[in-house]
Amino acid sequence: MSTITTSGTWPTITMDPSAGRVTGLNTNYIKWGGSSGSGYEFNGHPVEAKLDGTEFVLGTFTHHNQPTNIPQEKFDVYLDVKVEFEGNPPADLHFTFNHFETPNTTGSSPVDDDLVDLPSFVSAESVRVNGAAYKVELSGFKGADGSIVTQFRSPEGGSNSADIIAKFSRTLLKVWQQNAIERKSGSDETAYVNVAVESASTGHVDTDPLTHTFKAPAGYVWSGYAAYATYGASGTVTGSSGALQAHISDGGKTLTFINALSVDNLELDPNGKRMVYTLGLTPEKNAQVGRHDDGKVTIESDVSTDTGKLIGTIIDAGAEDTDPVTIEVPATSPSGTQQVIVRQDGSFEGRPGGESVYMNVIVESATAQTIKTGGLKHTLTAPSGFEWDGYAAYAYYGSGNAVSGAAGAFQVQISADKKTLTFDHDFKVGNPAKDPKGKRLVYTLGLKPQQNATVGRHVDGSITIGTGTTAAKLKGTIATP
Repeated sequence: MSTITTSGTWPTITMDPSAGRVTGLNTNYIKWGGSSGSGYEFNGHPVEAKLDGTEFVLGTFTHHNQPTNIPQEKFDVYLDVKVEFEGNPPADLHFTFNHFETPNTTGSSPVDDDLVDLPSFVSAESVRVNGAAYKVELSGFKGADGSIVTQFRSPEGGSNSADIIAKFSRTLLKVWQQNAIERKSGSDETAYVNVAVESASTGHVDTDPLTHTFKAPAGYVWSGYAAYATYGASGTVTGSSGALQAHISDGGKTLTFINALSVDNLELDPNGKRMVYTLGLTPEKNAQVGRHDDGKVTIESDVSTDTGKLIGTIIDAGAEDTDPVTIEVPATSPSGTQQVIVRQDGSFEGRPGGESVYMNVIVESATAQTIKTGGLKHTLTAPSGFEWDGYAAYAYYGSGNAVSGAAGAFQVQISADKKTLTFDHDFKVGNPAKDPKGKRLVYTLGLKPQQNATVGRHVDGSITIGTGTTAAKLKGTIATP
């Protein structure tokens, strides 16, 4: 239990302040109707509060209700509450009060009572305590009889008060692996895993710097590559991005870094953003063939821990795979037919009828020379068990696998059976491995596991670029339900 101190002001009202003769904006006592004195007052105070969901008094609300003449009966009044939690930075919370100024037709209660409603009960903002994020959830108004209600009735001709009851609720983070990683036994090629983090519920979440710990799945060790980017719902980088300073221990099996989070839930807030970490792993020598689901990501603060599972697969060295394929394409610079290398980066995995998964397809120059093309048709067929969901984005990456250059979403066409996806795209690609200034193109495409998909690894998808018939293979795995 800790002491918090609250205070509040009324910054806005959805009534013309001039016509409504509004005074007291940005103070704790807002009035309307001129000299009548009708209005809202909020008084905060120090209070002992727990973080375990126990209710406490956020402050005292008073409606000073006097007969008044204003231009509208119904309007909203907005309350800003500052919460100061000892030893932690203050937080500003915002709540809305719906007001109904009744017409006073009978001169008696309860018919002529004014009504005050709370339309939303959870703050959009978070309070940070020891690095963890908490929402403030309003339970309602608590009157003299001890009952808690969400609609406050205020009799005419007096000042009517009630305590506003609230509680802290832990803001959980949703942590998950976006793509499957897969390498052949004996390979030394780095695989890149994308780990997404967003709020587990509605509302924005800001945190203090938190310790992130990643345990590699069996058969892999961390390479040391660690980067981050914030993405919007369209797949476009919407905020900061860059490299992270990571520490590797336990013979390469554990990777840690510290990073603050500023995330939303994109399913609930299409205008929000999620954090995506891209981390490099290298297959271990003599790694055991199989699917290994013993990796783990842990994001922890002083008071809580959010976790997610990490999965990696080692396949037999002789297994059919999506090896890089050289495709000839018409180019505008240098003019004529040029060669690009096309390959799927890693793999993806879903369960029958499950959530969408994401495929990354890399396109880069076959030489150190940068190639520019006009609009070329891309045709992709989904591996067995999957269908395209319409999500399509692209980004350019330079040396070190860092985002470098244009990125964004684009429009695609999907066949009636959802197995074929096509789009036209012009690109300019180099080869970062052969020219440090070169950039590779990465397409990120969404697929949904089909309801009756057959469990197994399927390497029968394909991609062609331009008018040629040379295709690179695409693969995906349907896991056991």
